[in-house]
Amino acid sequence: MLDHSSVSVFTDRDTATDKVVQQFEIHLESSSDLFEYRLEIEHDLASKLSRVSLEHLKMNGKPLIEAKKGEARLYRDDHTQGPNVLVDWTLSTVGFMNERPDNKNLIRFRQELSRIIILRPNPFDIEKFSSAPSKTLDWQGKNFVSWFQWISQEYIQKTPEIFSELKNIFNGFSHLRILGSGEEVQTLKLVFKDPKKELGFEVLSEGQRILCILYTLLFCPDDNISIFIDEPDNFIALREIQPWIQAIDDQLGDRLKQIAIISHHPEFLDGTHSSNTIYFYLDGTHSRTKEFKPHPPLSPSETLARGWES
Repeated sequence: MLDHSSVSVFTDRDTATDKVVQQFEIHLESSSDLFEYRLEIEHDLASKLSRVSLEHLKMNGKPLIEAKKGEARLYRDDHTQGPNVLVDWTLSTVGFMNERPDNKNLIRFRQELSRIIILRPNPFDIEKFSSAPSKTLDWQGKNFVSWFQWISQEYIQKTPEIFSELKNIFNGFSHLRILGSGEEVQTLKLVFKDPKKELGFEVLSEGQRILCILYTLLFCPDDNISIFIDEPDNFIALREIQPWIQAIDDQLGDRLKQIAIISHHPEFLDGTHSSNTIYFYLDGTHSRTKEFKPHPPLSPSETLARGWES
């Protein structure tokens, strides 16, 4: 995500190819406008350093930013040329530009990017405590307690929906509770209907912690979000995650724009409506997409296992 708190470029190279330049493109529709973003990152294999060799942002085919090897050309909202500036080419120009009266389209693009959630949950790195609320969820779910603290403070109306889902996972569950006040360290507790039963979030199993994150994602405060999640089933049995897949599928087109899931288990598809499904596959070193076409009476997973998906 490109924002003021995270503008450094990727430091890891794609080892599936021997190319030293990685290319990324995003086409993003907002209202009736189309943003086109292109980023090229150059890796120096000897020093293990990386830098932005090219960064372009267009709206409806007209430029907003053109940056190349440390120099950037800025454009105003009416696409007239603004100043040329020197930039730190280890950082994203789009990410660190300050808001001005004449770059509202750039800021709108960044706001749209903030609605993209990228997650590869790692239960072993989830922090036990929160020192302050966090508006965003770390890409590994590390700051979940801080993120939930922010939700419970700013969007308390969302929490009953989260608790309702978690009641299907934990027998006798009532609600989640943040303990601590003021500048104290905050902890997260699971409260049950039995007044004698209360569990700290840190004592849950790895799979239970992941499920708490996944179901909280269902009711993320922002609307029109897109979720990209890598192997959410690593610590969870398929029967445990299928209800989550169905719940996600029910929200597609409502408050959830799209979800992309990376998984080694084709059974994921069985919980979705196949008409909404796009299949990603590798073509050499590039990812391609195509519409997933089922073959009834075979289930989607059986269709994929037989190689009949197209």
